[in-house]
Amino acid sequence: MKKTLLITAIALVTIIAQGQVTGGLVAKYSFNGANANDEAGTNNGTVKGAVLTSDRFSNPAKAYKFTNGEYIALPDAPALKSISMTVSLWVKIDGYNPGANPENFIYTVINSPTNAYFGTFGMLVNSSNGNYFSVAQNNPSESVYGPSANTNNAGWQHYVLSSDNDSLKMYIDGQKQWSYYKGFTSTFTSDSVYIGKSGNTTYQGNLNGSVDDIRVYNRVLSSIEVDSLFNEIDPLTIGINETGAVVNTITLFPNPASSAIQVTVKRATTVSVTNVLGQEILKQNIQKSETISVSTLEPGIYFVKDITTGKAIKFLKQ
Repeated sequence: MKKTLLITAIALVTIIAQGQVTGGLVAKYSFNGANANDEAGTNNGTVKGAVLTSDRFSNPAKAYKFTNGEYIALPDAPALKSISMTVSLWVKIDGYNPGANPENFIYTVINSPTNAYFGTFGMLVNSSNGNYFSVAQNNPSESVYGPSANTNNAGWQHYVLSSDNDSLKMYIDGQKQWSYYKGFTSTFTSDSVYIGKSGNTTYQGNLNGSVDDIRVYNRVLSSIEVDSLFNEIDPLTIGINETGAVVNTITLFPNPASSAIQVTVKRATTVSVTNVLGQEILKQNIQKSETISVSTLEPGIYFVKDITTGKAIKFLKQ
């Protein structure tokens, strides 16, 4: 049993250590470059009135805000319309725009700009009750949809929707809301993908809020991978993209650890131990190689950060 738990924990560390989930990643819009460029491919977005705002880590001008019909159009690209796909994003709902349509669309892949059954793949929030809402449909007889158990909390929330021919799965803040049998092949047409509106002229459903860090995958993610994305720390402050140079700057052993870790650095520095939220747990000066007690830490993922360079290395507390 302990061996199985250890293997699972090491696998989770590996997923996080690989710069979050990259397998099957076909498009990424972090907005950290103050634009809607695709960082994983060539499907750059076109910003239509949306303005830059602070992201979920409070970094200025690293997310986009939508208030009165603004949107971002992504290209009509096959990579963004896979039969098997997952979209992960962060959203902050500020309010609800008036109108006949009670839904406020966050991310939509449409198959028609005019008819009532247009959302081939839709992520939205319901203005009447604050529930997040997911949909996959082709026509009245081929539709799967459902609301979240978690409602809008007026802060940043992580929203993941996966779809294939078999099922439609929805996650909010790392927790599965439901998994429904789908049983049909989604049909995509030559229309753009929209962030911040439905793309339908009748059911506009404009978003009033902000969106950050959109990732599109050509496969269904596992619950462990979704949890990894939810627990991502700020890549602008914590050095999540580790390289060989990081390992040469600071090393630790053993990993995983249960009671203590031996931290070795190339030169005298101060290191801090932080959790996955970036919160500092403890700090210690190290001349060359020192032992740091971790016996009082709760089991989970932590980081040892070199204060001088800002580089960090991950470890698992058993």
